[in-house]
Amino acid sequence: MSENPNTNPPASKLAGFREIFDNEELLVDAICERFFREHPDYNERFRQICREDTAHNIRYLACSVESGSFDLFHFYLLWLRELLEKRDIPVQHLTESLALMRKELEPWLQEEVLVTTRDYLERGMELLEMPWSEIPATETEPELKEPAARYLDRILAGDRHGADQFISELSAQGLGYVDLIVDVIQPAMVQTGRLWQSNVISVAQKHLATAITHNTLARCLMLAEPGDPIASSAIFACVEGNQHSLGLMITSDAFELEGWKTHYLGANTPQSSLLHYIRETGPDLVGLSISLPQHILQVRDLVEAVRGEKIGKQPFILVGGHLTEQLAPCSTTMAPTGSAAASATA
Repeated sequence: MSENPNTNPPASKLAGFREIFDNEELLVDAICERFFREHPDYNERFRQICREDTAHNIRYLACSVESGSFDLFHFYLLWLRELLEKRDIPVQHLTESLALMRKELEPWLQEEVLVTTRDYLERGMELLEMPWSEIPATETEPELKEPAARYLDRILAGDRHGADQFISELSAQGLGYVDLIVDVIQPAMVQTGRLWQSNVISVAQKHLATAITHNTLARCLMLAEPGDPIASSAIFACVEGNQHSLGLMITSDAFELEGWKTHYLGANTPQSSLLHYIRETGPDLVGLSISLPQHILQVRDLVEAVRGEKIGKQPFILVGGHLTEQLAPCSTTMAPTGSAAASATA
């Protein structure tokens, strides 16, 4: 165990997801202190990156242990392994970090949590050392169809006017809002993320493609025929800390076109403000987008707060985002009481 008294385990061992998150900084200190002793050549920049990555490793591990399913940690490690390999960063360093995590976590965790944690870390290290050819495919990579591929070419080239014109042409050919999203825009954006992960495009290009697509979505909405208004309202918001709002915007627009009165609050909505707005407007539905494991705790707190309100009508709560797709095999364990897991990519 670390000699630094600030990284000593608490008197009461950690029993679950929330306790691990509450002690995350101390856990990161303990793991990284030992790692830096073994890698003294790391400069300050790499040390900071290492600390950030270790925090992510802990979060995904804790989320998987809480769910009782290795799947989330499995998907995360494969994603991270590919990202590192495509940038010529030694994956061995990640394996070493997981080994240190296993050693450092032992004095921190209650036995029933520790057993699963050890198992997942050992399976994770095996996964990182396994040849890609021996790893079962976790998902199939569908071939990008022509309309989506042509749209992708335009957004990666930074051609905003070309992207708008192409969408207008497809709309004139009879493609409705949902068809444009499902068949053209969503597959192109998923592929954009894959190209960044594989180090084919830069972060700047990915951000440019996303910015153009936000503009294109506005055009799609203008071209669509709205349905008759109905007496239902919905709030859509990314939880605090979640900056990925594209899928949420699409979902909000789709509800609006079906006649709902929608309140789209966008990215990174402070929880206190969101709660106040729910009280103020009394919606029939609240749609929340999450992208990282720590957001699950925020959703749980928010659902408990809403359910505890004496506001008469209780809204239906819909939880979506990329993380919910990865959590699908264990959604009944992780989903907050009174919510429904959705898979709108956000």
